[in-house]
Amino acid sequence: MSTDRGSSSQSEDDNSNIDLNTKVEDETKIPEDSQQSVSFPTAHGLDVSFPLRALNPQLTCLLCGGYFKEATTITECLHTFCKSCIVSCFNAGEARCPHCREHLGVNPMETLRLDRTIQHIVDKLFPDLIQEDARQEALLYDFCGLQKPLDDNEESLVKDEPNGQNGKERPNKRQKTEATGTAAPRVQQADQEINFVLEPEDSSMDALPRPFLRTSKKLTMLHAKKYLVKKLNLTSVNEVELLCQKEKLGNEYTLEFVYTTRWFKPERDLLLNYRVVKH
Repeated sequence: MSTDRGSSSQSEDDNSNIDLNTKVEDETKIPEDSQQSVSFPTAHGLDVSFPLRALNPQLTCLLCGGYFKEATTITECLHTFCKSCIVSCFNAGEARCPHCREHLGVNPMETLRLDRTIQHIVDKLFPDLIQEDARQEALLYDFCGLQKPLDDNEESLVKDEPNGQNGKERPNKRQKTEATGTAAPRVQQADQEINFVLEPEDSSMDALPRPFLRTSKKLTMLHAKKYLVKKLNLTSVNEVELLCQKEKLGNEYTLEFVYTTRWFKPERDLLLNYRVVKH
């Protein structure tokens, strides 16, 4: 559950009255601390200082206008947003990066990764934001009549009894995963992967040193093109085309879709041909 990052705090008299429909104005999303300067010593004994506002474009979320909370980066284009902002965007049906409009395939959630480096920078520069977030979150839970769940750090501090209050052993995260029979996050299941081969359409073209690949069925042809651009030292995905059974494949096609609709040789691995085109 998230709160507006960097919004101005209410007075103590107003804490009991929370208007969940109140829209925070853009100018209140950046705290006054951003007007100040930050300085630090260098290895040569010199002090380097610069205004915090100079970092705002790198540390603020495009979607909410506030500083990052649980900074989350899209691996395809490396643009970063608050976790709740980008997840809500994708849950609403968007399949492109809100910043550069890069198409992220049929399951854009798989392209998200927490960016702890950027979040650590935000937390170091604006430590008051952490306390303000906790205060606003507590108020929101109280307003909704809900009990705030313990986070990982708080849960580790609960030591009423060695094995928990009810005398039962408190399972760790790995045990919880095994008890529920579900795989840990980001672990690719075998039935969600596929073998395929990337070979040049023309034998005169350079072949990949490792043409046999295994990856997620959700990989799109655009992802495969980016891989080829890197391996063939090209400059753009527009310079390469992918084909299956001599049919040109669209960027949005997934390996699973191509295998199901274009490849009718289950005894063999999926074969994709590539060719370089000059525009």
